[in-house]
Amino acid sequence: MDVERILKAKIMSADFKEVGKVKSLEVQNWSIVGIRAVLSKELTTRFFGKSAFRLTGEETFLLVKLVKNLGDVIVLNVTGPDLMVYSKLGQIFVNGCENLKKEVISVKDIDKFSKKIDEQITMVLKETEEVQGVSEQARRNISEYGNILRELLINSAYERLGLSLKKEEDSSYQA
Repeated sequence: MDVERILKAKIMSADFKEVGKVKSLEVQNWSIVGIRAVLSKELTTRFFGKSAFRLTGEETFLLVKLVKNLGDVIVLNVTGPDLMVYSKLGQIFVNGCENLKKEVISVKDIDKFSKKIDEQITMVLKETEEVQGVSEQARRNISEYGNILRELLINSAYERLGLSLKKEEDSSYQA
């Protein structure tokens, strides 16, 4: 697939409504892990008005797991409140990448950075329980996807410091 073509693609929800546009692709270890997107104002206003989940014109991150079809447009396998919940989680990744540049200067900073990400994911999990119309599947997936985003951010932190990861059996990382 031509990267230039992907970068010009519009993003459509599962019900074939345009929800935003591709800003960039997120690549780790030579593979695309997600899409940075800017959501349309109409989408966020329609579903959430002025709630905490309103993401008008903000950049978010969508895991490739949410992509159903890739062609002239990118079609996601979610829509409505589910899409907004995943988008809110994706904002943690976008904000985490920005904070990474400021907060992670040494290996010691990674643990503090990791705890901050965990707190943000916990907050989204709580907020998700309160949002009407979110499917049970999305509620179950949000925790799993949160762990994936956390891992991507931790990997980015190590890469930023020029270190490689060694995954221990207890799932902790060492440089």
